[in-house]
Amino acid sequence: MPKVKLQDHNLWLDGKQLTDYGTKENTFLNIGNGTSWNKNPKKPDLLWSPQTKYLVAFQTTNVPQRHVTTIELNHNQFADEMRA
Repeated sequence: MPKVKLQDHNLWLDGKQLTDYGTKENTFLNIGNGTSWNKNPKKPDLLWSPQTKYLVAFQTTNVPQRHVTTIELNHNQFADEMRA
């Protein structure tokens, strides 16, 4: 399988630069999106076709983490409150 590496936030294949628009904010690093939720920031986030003829790389925009508050309700409690 051909070797793809990440250098200066861009993808390189066997010494040839494939992209020139990668940045720290828009990275090809595997930061937990795209193909895998296993965060491995040392490897690019990409998939090869079965015969390694085609390559798909995922570029991810880093955004601040947001926290969401969830409320769990019993179905009967919710139904009773809707009737009131």
